[in-house]
This record gives sequence, C-alpha cells and structure tokens, in this order.
Amino acid sequence: MITSFYGVAPRFKHVRDGDELVFKDDIKLKFIHTPWLHWPETIMTYSSYNGILFSCDAFGGFSIPSSLYDDDEELIEKYGRYVRKYFVSIIGRYRKFVIKNI
Repeated sequence: MITSFYGVAPRFKHVRDGDELVFKDDIKLKFIHTPWLHWPETIMTYSSYNGILFSCDAFGGFSIPSSLYDDDEELIEKYGRYVRKYFVSIIGRYRKFVIKNI
C-alpha cells in the first residue's frame, strides 16, 4: 500500500522479542514483545544508549497532560483519572497480561 500511495518501496526488517538493532556509535534498540498491552502485536523498544523506553501506547491516557514529566503531584492527581479510564477501557480486558509483560 505504501508503494501505491506514495511511490516509494520501503524496506522492512522483521523483529522478534529480544532482537537488537545496532547503529553506529553503539546506539542499540532492543525490541520487547509485550502482547495485549493494547494489541496482540504490541512491541516496546528500549534504547540502552540513553535509557529511554518507547512504550507504544501501553501507558496512555484519554487526555494530554500539561507537562512531559510526571514529577508534579498535582498533575498526577489531575491526569490520573484519565489514565485509569484508558486502562479500564483499552487495556482492562487484557489485564492478566499486564503483570506478565512487566
């Protein structure tokens, strides 16, 4: 579909749980299969270079917080209800997978 819509031929690399993609300067991305933290094929990506977990949408919420960081108790209190609603609505049906994937 990408080729028909945009006229480019993308190259894809299939990744499995635990696979790593290494770039120059020792930048590594590790792929972590976390099924049913929204969808059956959910995969998170961890960058060991700077310690960032790209968590897909497993830690989402039905709102947009006013800050990028969760170091403000007032923000957590205000945003927490939207996160709970997201968990119950989207992830809740698959809650048995949450502990398993963590």
